[in-house]
Amino acid sequence: MNKKIILSGIFAISVIGMADAETTNLISILGPVFAIDSTYDTNTMTFSANYGDFGSITGRAQCSSLSGCDIYECAVTIGDVTTHPTLPDNSGDYCYCTLDSYTPVGGNVQVLSALWVVAVNYYDGQCASKCAYTCAGFMGLTENSGRPFMARDAIINAVETPIIVPSTISCDAGYYLPAGTTECAICPANSYCAGGEYEKSETTDSGIALCQSGLIAPTGMWQAEQCGHALHIGDAVLYLRQTKQTEHALHIQSGDNIFYGNATTADVPMNINTNRHFKILFNDIVYSIYDDTIKIDN
Repeated sequence: MNKKIILSGIFAISVIGMADAETTNLISILGPVFAIDSTYDTNTMTFSANYGDFGSITGRAQCSSLSGCDIYECAVTIGDVTTHPTLPDNSGDYCYCTLDSYTPVGGNVQVLSALWVVAVNYYDGQCASKCAYTCAGFMGLTENSGRPFMARDAIINAVETPIIVPSTISCDAGYYLPAGTTECAICPANSYCAGGEYEKSETTDSGIALCQSGLIAPTGMWQAEQCGHALHIGDAVLYLRQTKQTEHALHIQSGDNIFYGNATTADVPMNINTNRHFKILFNDIVYSIYDDTIKIDN
């Protein structure tokens, strides 16, 4: 039967790579923290606990005939609680708990490797119906209730592999972080990429946004204002932006909107992909008109 303490559902688990990462001990994060709520499922023998701003955990419960000294029967020190790397069976009166994952708020699921910790000996044959509930109860404590809280810490301390916390990848303006990689890529056409610090995601591109419908942009753009229209001059293209960027600029009206080409007295091509120059004379000064694919040091 599926039951819940406060919330329902079990968190999904995904694996991330360990490259470019640093480790963090779970006890240093959750040691002094109380849970907001917890869940359990007696069919799958799984449980979870939500610690709010400190993230959430998932784990498994298992009954076994392998004997062990639980928190209630042993000395009050956490070190006296019995742990095992594996259990020989899934039936018996001894209820064991282990942790499978930790998820920081807004971060990736981190897979854990942990020992089995004996939680309680039921003696009465009710382990199968109560073990998941017991593990969820220990991990979901909302206050320090003595030995149950010590049992929770014993389960956390049984994590053998520390959490893998991905380091962030820094992308320059005009670049984004594609899903499944730690290498920044140039922002594709008709998009803009502000640049910044991102964590690797297996499923989601980071740092990229599409131009508003009806507007276009060349590759490598980093501002929404760079989404505009293309002015074709012969076989060359000048990309016009939505806002004026230089003191003097080419103004082109399209419908009710005005789009702009940059202007400089330097001798530069109109676009990085052409050698063609677009020049205008204004107040006896010759200006080169160019778009944001051309970088000029001011």
